[in-house]
Amino acid sequence: MKPMCRYSSILTSLLGIVFCHAVLDARTTCHAELPNIVVLFVDDLGYFDVGFRNSDYHTPNIDKLALQAMVLNNAYVPSPACSPSRVGLYTGQHPARLQFYRHIPGAPKGDYHIWMNDPSLLPSRNYLPLETVTYAEVVKKKGYRTLFVGKWHLGGAGYGPLRQGWDQAITRNTGGMRWQGYYASEAEEEPGRDPSQREYLTDHLTDKVVEFIRQYDSNQPFLIQFSYHNVHAPTQGRRDFLEIYSKRGFTGELVQYGAQVSAVDASVGRVLDALQESGKAENTIVFFTSDQGSFFPNRPLKGTKAVGTTLYDGGQKVPFMVKWPGKIKPGTSTEIHVQTSDIFPTICEIVGDSPGNYQGLEGLSLLGVLKENESLNRKAIFAFRSYDGQFASVLTHDKWKLIAYRDKRHELYKVDEDISEEKDLSDQLPEKVKELTELLKRWKADTGIPF
Repeated sequence: MKPMCRYSSILTSLLGIVFCHAVLDARTTCHAELPNIVVLFVDDLGYFDVGFRNSDYHTPNIDKLALQAMVLNNAYVPSPACSPSRVGLYTGQHPARLQFYRHIPGAPKGDYHIWMNDPSLLPSRNYLPLETVTYAEVVKKKGYRTLFVGKWHLGGAGYGPLRQGWDQAITRNTGGMRWQGYYASEAEEEPGRDPSQREYLTDHLTDKVVEFIRQYDSNQPFLIQFSYHNVHAPTQGRRDFLEIYSKRGFTGELVQYGAQVSAVDASVGRVLDALQESGKAENTIVFFTSDQGSFFPNRPLKGTKAVGTTLYDGGQKVPFMVKWPGKIKPGTSTEIHVQTSDIFPTICEIVGDSPGNYQGLEGLSLLGVLKENESLNRKAIFAFRSYDGQFASVLTHDKWKLIAYRDKRHELYKVDEDISEEKDLSDQLPEKVKELTELLKRWKADTGIPF
């Protein structure tokens, strides 16, 4: 090679390196060093249904993850219902802005459905509009390979994860596999098949995730979305965990539920082990959270996911933790109020994109919170759903919570002093009720919710 050509080649390489660093956000690195992202999203896991908060539950792997991560102790979902909560997670928008007020029913027809027990008869969407941007689409622009595994519940044929940014999907488009427990595939539904030979669904899906991690040898970073069907009803726990909960004094369906929780825990352990054994753990950020509270009581929190009590903290407060070796200090926690919709803008910043590029976001990036324990510029978080009389809530940064009913009633709680939401202060503090009612009214108008 002639000297001038050699120098030209070296100069071109150096300019390429400089350009790569210049175009990416200061918090990230070049393409080859962008982190892998794993989002573990459990269905109906209550805030206190993990061992590090409640020793009645056997969750050694989740407890270990909490020691390796930052735990966000005040995490809420924007709408405690299956489909809306998923919308908030994947898009960063409040599901109400996209007219998701309820879960999508079994086999809906048309664009919207009505819930006849809903006093407002508010129409709710039957699928996620394809033009809506998910964080899978965000990371694909940055060169990520994307995998979706598990429960979708955001639309049937033509509206599945493959149309929303995921390269590969192991799911059924509406609700996924048939059972949360020992499921029946089409082949296993044939006459004469022994039901006892069915595979536990969580294990089956975990096998797919672990296989993907172990076999992945591309220079592309990856995003894995693992949306569990467990611990949703019907309650059917993994058989080898049932005895643990019987011995711990659980009875009835709670024995099955506990075994479901432990099955998820075993899955989490397998995924984390696969990352470690494949050498990918050090450059992988792991999010762990839930789509809403449990169907079972989650004391001392009030309420469950059941209609009528869902907007109490037992219905909308969820476990939430984030692990990122070398970036997030392990074993830390924060009391800042966050929503699961914050994951979208956080992922944007992680991959060097700007949340400002996307309209309608209600979520805020948590990157400063996670890496530097910074405060979050948020005055309040809002929840909205439309099944019954209890339909909306607002929780302020100074921990006042208002719950609104369609018959004009309101309940007011100071949740840092009253974790069980037992002392309704609305009659004693009418001015505070008026203040938060106006705040909620302005938010509803901005979000486009019909009054």
